[in-house]
Amino acid sequence: MKRLIGALFILTLALVLVSSPVAGQSEPIVIKYMTFLPKNNPVQCHFGQMFVDLLEKRSKGELKVKYVGGPEAIPFYDQVKALSDGLFDMNLAGPDTYMNLVPEVEALVLSKFSPQKEKEVGFYDLMVEYHKKANLRFLARMGKGKLPYFYIFLTKPVARLEDMRDLKIRVAPALIDFAKALGAVPISMPPSEIYTAMERGVVNGFTWPWVGVTNFGWIKVIKGVIDHPYRAGNAIMLMNLTFFNKLPAHLQKLLVEVCHEVQPEIEALNDRMHEEERARWKEAKIEFIRFSPEEAERYLAFDYDITWKRLMEKSPEGGVRIKQILAK
Repeated sequence: MKRLIGALFILTLALVLVSSPVAGQSEPIVIKYMTFLPKNNPVQCHFGQMFVDLLEKRSKGELKVKYVGGPEAIPFYDQVKALSDGLFDMNLAGPDTYMNLVPEVEALVLSKFSPQKEKEVGFYDLMVEYHKKANLRFLARMGKGKLPYFYIFLTKPVARLEDMRDLKIRVAPALIDFAKALGAVPISMPPSEIYTAMERGVVNGFTWPWVGVTNFGWIKVIKGVIDHPYRAGNAIMLMNLTFFNKLPAHLQKLLVEVCHEVQPEIEALNDRMHEEERARWKEAKIEFIRFSPEEAERYLAFDYDITWKRLMEKSPEGGVRIKQILAK
């Protein structure tokens, strides 16, 4: 009888061990992942997916990333709030989509450092700190390249900066003050309406990053582009902080390591894709508009100065700390 009880004990223990995480047979932790851009957008297809693929590979089966949708599921201006509330776990986001939650995130468009340099001087740690207030874990920025991201595209080329006066320009909320500084009339509308608005003259132009201009078909209604790009490129990988904190320590470390490991490759890809997109604009006979050096300096200073002013108003303490770090 004792032998039988001993054998049953060993068998039971073996079954417990086989089914336990220690034995390596547990189910992977699933990360529900959403993006602020459609699944077929170049940023998501290349930058976001590059990170996801490497993360799953390096986790050796411990992590599984499940794509749960893009702006068709939750509008991109609502996604980060939904992430903070725990509706999903990880988000590829744009900084201008959640400045109401983390005002300090706007500093990402002001930084002229590489992501690697930002980590060295402490800028990255500040972003992690400020995001915690909104129950978010800042993992990394993705796709910052050599050239800034944003352009103004027009239905009719202009020759001088003053020609922008009274033009109706579709802008994102973060760029309303920039458009006003140019003397233009800012118009708010979802990206899905840009083509028709340009075609029918509802707007004379729009602001947008280089990404997706050809993919969305806008290239057909654009006649000119102001070739003084502004604002540093930013696609930001975020995670719900509560979810992040529940992960084992080695997986928390892995998430951050993979983000930083993939950054240089993403940056190089970003620069190549940016140049390829610009080449397509030239093939479409879009005029590249260059202002005089003096006007170009004024043009680029508008958004930079306005953004600093807004950051200092919304987060005086944060603005001072960020300014000190970016001055290093």
